[in-house]
Amino acid sequence: MSRYDKDASWYIKWFASIALLLGLSIRVLDVEGNYDSFDYIFTLTGAIGLFIVGRLWNDRSIMICNGAYTVVLITTLIITYMGI
Repeated sequence: MSRYDKDASWYIKWFASIALLLGLSIRVLDVEGNYDSFDYIFTLTGAIGLFIVGRLWNDRSIMICNGAYTVVLITTLIITYMGI
């Protein structure tokens, strides 16, 4: 495969990376905490996307890091919005 061939993992990787950057930007710029849910949605989308890329590439380090990140984000969402 040449460097110009783009498979599904290429598109997922870039979509997930942009989602993570958007989530991080919202987290940094949201001083009053009005957009927490957008931060969580974008970062969760990015973490799940990169987990899928790790799965497609058979890269355990990407899967472990983003799998753990996904679990932490889902736990945070449950605690924040369900009051558990």
